Amino acid sequence: MKRSAQWLEDLVIGNDGIVCRSDGRVAIGAVLLIETDAGEIVVVTKAPKPGYEFGDLDVLPGGLLRSGGSGHIGQSELRRITIKSLTARAKAEAGFLSEVAPAAIDFDPPPTTSYTVRGAQQYVVVLPHFVKAKRDFSPSTADRSVTMARWVDPLEVVPNFAPANCIIVCKFIWPRLGSAAREKCRPSIEKAAAECQRWAQEARMPPVDMTWLL
Repeated sequence: MKRSAQWLEDLVIGNDGIVCRSDGRVAIGAVLLIETDAGEIVVVTKAPKPGYEFGDLDVLPGGLLRSGGSGHIGQSELRRITIKSLTARAKAEAGFLSEVAPAAIDFDPPPTTSYTVRGAQQYVVVLPHFVKAKRDFSPSTADRSVTMARWVDPLEVVPNFAPANCIIVCKFIWPRLGSAAREKCRPSIEKAAAECQRWAQEARMPPVDMTWLL
């Protein structure tokens, strides 16, 4: 993440416990792509609620990074917080507990998303990670922020992904897709990219890397 490194070095734990840029404009989140050897992934469906843009859309388990303490954090601390957060969110949203630490998905820079929280616009840079799982794991949710968790063929739900998640999942599976599958996904990806790039501009963040789509 060469272009992302500069802003990743300027992170703090805010008064509310959320990891964010030191200027407070952008929070940091993470999602976990849980995949089988056959290519199925775990997705969760966001619960609908008034004023929330992503209700009924599919996403990967994850959320904002939160931690105790305060002040600036470095790369090693960010990694520790990210793993702890992903472990907790994957367990709550999908009933998943990994035996190994998730690996980062290379994004340079990662996507910026945005949604409304208590009437205010929240901008979040999403750090994607992945881990392998066996198909005999049965997803289930115990978190009220989602309505269901399930295994899916990612191509079946691309049109219903929230924008940042659409980009993350499609970039991850892109190398293995044939030309017909790529063209089927392209309209959803281009729409998601336009939204994430607009949010990045509003948040004064670098736009998500889309060179892989060319």
